[in-house]
Amino acid sequence: MSALRLLASRFFGSDTVFARRTAGGIQPLPFKEDSLRSRIMSTPIPPQLTIPIGAADGGEISLLVDIGEQVSKYQKLAVISIFTEGAF
Repeated sequence: MSALRLLASRFFGSDTVFARRTAGGIQPLPFKEDSLRSRIMSTPIPPQLTIPIGAADGGEISLLVDIGEQVSKYQKLAVISIFTEGAF
């Protein structure tokens, strides 16, 4: 039995999972006080948002909106048509 296993068995008994844990480590200071001092604010809507639209599998993309058009929340922007070879 190695020296490390011998020490682990003496300190932690037969619990091998607990024996693998190391004491100490990096323990950063909590930032709870800092977050409690400032209130949660909503993120402003940017004047322009760019969304890359592409298909990784080689399908054809059809845009449903024009470039620069103002869109609504949950509005569908594009559809993709996937072509598979050898389909029945």
